[in-house]
Amino acid sequence: MHNILSHMGERIGHLVLLATFSGFVIWYARDAWLAQDEVENMLLIGPISALVLILMAGIAIRQIRLMIASGPRRADTAPVADAVETIRSRYGAVLSATFLGLYVASMPLIGFDVATALFVAAQMVLQGARNILLIVFFSALVAILPVLAIEQLLSVPVPTTVLP
Repeated sequence: MHNILSHMGERIGHLVLLATFSGFVIWYARDAWLAQDEVENMLLIGPISALVLILMAGIAIRQIRLMIASGPRRADTAPVADAVETIRSRYGAVLSATFLGLYVASMPLIGFDVATALFVAAQMVLQGARNILLIVFFSALVAILPVLAIEQLLSVPVPTTVLP
């Protein structure tokens, strides 16, 4: 039994987290369908749920392949922690939570579009992204697409600063 657990390593936690998220997505989509089984209700929830489940399945397959490829770890080859601690490794969770709080608090003040772009950019930098063009492009994309989807598909007004 110990060999099996050491073979799986820490990646089993990733699989458990993916299974938990998948269960939540399935529950949410089912609950939305049971609440109102009309196309208008499932227009956004259905495709997004399917996309999320497909992405999670891909991530799970990758994790399983990594578990198989890495093989069992021996007790004498435990990974050695780096002596140098980065800001991200030390304060990453606290900074992410702070950014999320600032994001939610700033939405009514500066608009959903600008707040989303700033939040995504800050998170990308925190996670190690350094390509400015990629950060700007992805942040703008993530800020624009939900606003367009919410306003055009669902006809719900979204408070924005830059977007009409």
